[in-house]
Amino acid sequence: KNGEDAAFSSLALVLCGVITSILAPSFFAIALWLSS
Repeated sequence: KNGEDAAFSSLALVLCGVITSILAPSFFAIALWLSS
């Protein structure tokens, strides 16, 4: 059970990093576009 929790939390962390790395540039581009 404990090993499963560790695997799940590391998977969630990786997923979070991937989502952030995809969303952050687009969010930044939208912010730049709106401010211009």
